[in-house]
Amino acid sequence: MVVAEPPPSPRTTPTQRSGSDNDARRNVRRCKSALAPGGCIDLVGAPPRHAAASGWSGLEVAVSRDVSSVLAAKRALMVGEVARARAILDALPDSPEAAEQRMWAMVLEDRLDDAAAVLDAARAAFGADSPAIQRATGRLSRARARHPHESSLYARAMATVAALDAEPHPNAWESKEDIVPCERPGAKIVVVNFGLWLTMPAEDRLFASMGMSAVHIPGLQNRFRGDPNSIIERRAELNQDVFEACRQTGASWILSTGCSGQGLGALSFGARRQIDGIVAFSPTSTLDLDILEELADARRDGSIMAPVREKSQRLGEIDALADLLKSPVETTVVYDPAHAYDGIHAVRLANAPCVKLVGVPGDGHLTSQAAVASGRLERLLRDTLKRALKSRLVGRHGLHRDARRRLSGET
Repeated sequence: MVVAEPPPSPRTTPTQRSGSDNDARRNVRRCKSALAPGGCIDLVGAPPRHAAASGWSGLEVAVSRDVSSVLAAKRALMVGEVARARAILDALPDSPEAAEQRMWAMVLEDRLDDAAAVLDAARAAFGADSPAIQRATGRLSRARARHPHESSLYARAMATVAALDAEPHPNAWESKEDIVPCERPGAKIVVVNFGLWLTMPAEDRLFASMGMSAVHIPGLQNRFRGDPNSIIERRAELNQDVFEACRQTGASWILSTGCSGQGLGALSFGARRQIDGIVAFSPTSTLDLDILEELADARRDGSIMAPVREKSQRLGEIDALADLLKSPVETTVVYDPAHAYDGIHAVRLANAPCVKLVGVPGDGHLTSQAAVASGRLERLLRDTLKRALKSRLVGRHGLHRDARRRLSGET
């Protein structure tokens, strides 16, 4: 993906812009619509294609170029390409949006003190009320709240993604959709990705590098946090929607994966839809509050669970162990035995048949990021499918049959 370098030109200062700033920014939406399908922005360093025909002023073109360049930098950072993002940002005038992306670049390099300095300077220059500054403040706060090991792990995982010779599917940028299918022609495996704690474009780039299709479900995750009952009541229907998205990719085999609470989603979906294999990283095994209390998992009262618990009395219906006992699927559970809670849930899940535990001491809770950083993710996925093929716990969903029909030209 190549982004044109901006031509040398005098920088436009905020003071020079102020007279027509509102008029110019009304056209920014047209800039955003010109994003190229692959995530590359064709406005960097050049006026919008329709600028001349629309009679845009030089000021409007300059402002639009700045906005599109910030978006290009943001997309580069979403797949870990810090150097490319910095090259774009260095050519831009100071703005809250540019400062937000400069700070994120430093977070991706695990330079939190430098990121804080950039953010402090941006607050002084633009005020703390700017939406971009507020977003940057939240991002830095979350980064600082991580254990130093986790902050370094995230940076290493994103650096691994940046080095991959693959591109995310165009759909992978649509993070507000309920179900996001990312088909790759000829791929025999489709991964239902509940979330590996990276950005969705970064995660899709991983699957692209493995030659696998993917189905992401960002909208369903967000909806569960806001209205868990709506997901629980329609779980069978939503699982069928996700399955149909897998069918549309033309793959033969279905795997699911996810980390932490998303790992629970991957387990339950996989068992209920009888897919070919599951790889769950540090999964919670249940949301049943009574079982969590028996397991002495203090997260039942934590900041993530509290809002969900207040909105639903049906959390006890979400139990991956019960699903796997009823409908076994070849499963790999990756966890750090030294973690306060992950080992408890892993041992509980081992009561189900076909569950293999993989202990990775020292990886902490975010074992998915550690698997990405170390290059182990693909091997975990493929080894799980190999075990399923050997045990014949595959093909029950019919995708393999459908794929054979298509290849043979049958109707």
